[in-house]
Amino acid sequence: MMAEIKTAAYICSGCGLGDKLDVAQLGKIAQKEGKMALVREHDFLCNSAGVQMIRDDIEKEAVTHICIAACSRRSKTEAFNFPTVAMTRANLREGVVWVVAEGSEHDEVRQEMADDYVRMGCAELKKVKLPEGNPNTTHLKNILVVGGGMSCQLCQANVEIYQSEINKKKGTKLAMPVVYYSQLMAVAYGSSLKEAGLDGHVIQPERLKKIAERKK
Repeated sequence: MMAEIKTAAYICSGCGLGDKLDVAQLGKIAQKEGKMALVREHDFLCNSAGVQMIRDDIEKEAVTHICIAACSRRSKTEAFNFPTVAMTRANLREGVVWVVAEGSEHDEVRQEMADDYVRMGCAELKKVKLPEGNPNTTHLKNILVVGGGMSCQLCQANVEIYQSEINKKKGTKLAMPVVYYSQLMAVAYGSSLKEAGLDGHVIQPERLKKIAERKK
């Protein structure tokens, strides 16, 4: 049975958003048109008080889905990190305020764009689910797979080498080989250990090497 969904929208007025947009109107759109169960406004959502407000709603109000109407989803990712809930971002700063020309003659179109971004963020939120993974697979954190583009052996070696430095400073026991997606594909398609480039690692990908050796 699917868990009950409770939505919430958070409208930020920081970074000049409150000066250029009718934030109260955005809140009404989120509530009436977006059908958000909870709508809150905040002067700076990304500061400690704003983040704590969202965390409190998640814990005390049982919020499961949140729409943050503020800056780009590429910004403030550390502040807006809520791994237990589904989240969308309505880009009012870079997507609206920063791109619409200054002047009162542009106020109407600026507000209309912001209204639409909130509508879209709320609509998207209803379709978003937390990734659950495959319950039939075993998750082993013993290898790091990086990009599918051109490989940089120096970068690859650095990530492996600096794990020992991290272990000294943090008291951890990292020993994770770094392989490229292209290497995984090479092994999957039957390449040998050498053909897949698995013979030059600082930290040896032992399990992957065994698979490659079986394909000889």
